[in-house]
Amino acid sequence: MVIIKSEKDLVDIKKAGKIWKETKEYIIDLLKQNPYRTLAQLDKLIDQFIVSKNAKSTFYKMYDFPKHVCISVNDCIIHGIPDNYTLKDTDKVTFDIGVTYNNHICDAAFTYLMPNCPLEQKRIVQVCEESLKEALKFIKPGNYTGDIGYAIEKYVTEKGYYILDGFSGHGCGNKLHEDPPIYNEGSLGTGYLLKKNMVICIEPMILAHSAKFSIQKGWNVVAEHQHPTAHVEDMILVTDDGYEIINK
Repeated sequence: MVIIKSEKDLVDIKKAGKIWKETKEYIIDLLKQNPYRTLAQLDKLIDQFIVSKNAKSTFYKMYDFPKHVCISVNDCIIHGIPDNYTLKDTDKVTFDIGVTYNNHICDAAFTYLMPNCPLEQKRIVQVCEESLKEALKFIKPGNYTGDIGYAIEKYVTEKGYYILDGFSGHGCGNKLHEDPPIYNEGSLGTGYLLKKNMVICIEPMILAHSAKFSIQKGWNVVAEHQHPTAHVEDMILVTDDGYEIINK
């Protein structure tokens, strides 16, 4: 069932979004000060920062996820478990962060490119981010979730990349995962009708060279043959005549 958010819900969701934005800024500062930390160290520091804002890391123990945030490096597309890997200056690293404030949630993801990240990796991240912008053109009451998937799929495939199969965006806010599913493929005029005060997470997840992947350590979704990958996620409020990005 799709949950149309109340004004009270939105106050707390936007507060969670504000903390998410502050957390992103904190992470970027950490990486600028000392980029060569382990993923486990970053996970701990990020959780401590979120807690300092009177909030919680949403993902911890959710579905038995063992850490606080998902940190996915290079060929890992999503759901990376932070471990003792130390970041290198050629890495792409994606932080997927959930912030829970007063039982309401902001879920979004961003990618940080280390100073000497290869051009091919930079390019796929750019295409992923641009595909989300294409999807935003369809966000307003009266359009459909299938329009979002159509926009992402069209843009990504025309650029020569592949959609990660079996994973999608979702409704969010009162719970981490709500209806409707927001697929990265679709047809115009299909799926769920978009209505004012729906909150959805749009998250293109794409691969280079092949759509093949495996799941490692029970969580890490990893591309075949160490191919480049990209993932971005914004949390979107449907407004009277368009949208608001809660995490920006």
